[in-house]
Amino acid sequence: MKLAPARGRKHSSKGKPMAGKSSASSGKRGRSAITGRFVKQSAVRRSPSTTVNESASKKPKKK
Repeated sequence: MKLAPARGRKHSSKGKPMAGKSSASSGKRGRSAITGRFVKQSAVRRSPSTTVNESASKKPKKK
């Protein structure tokens, strides 16, 4: 008897949540120049002509 694959999972197969903080702590975000969607830093390195790195703005501290 075959089991059906689980649907609607909120975690990847590695057990880590899909959404959340990026593993790159450099404060940069990759964005596709064509679609405008966020992409991984590996995609930015792979195709520099169609992607850009954006600096994450730091919010000023409240006094």
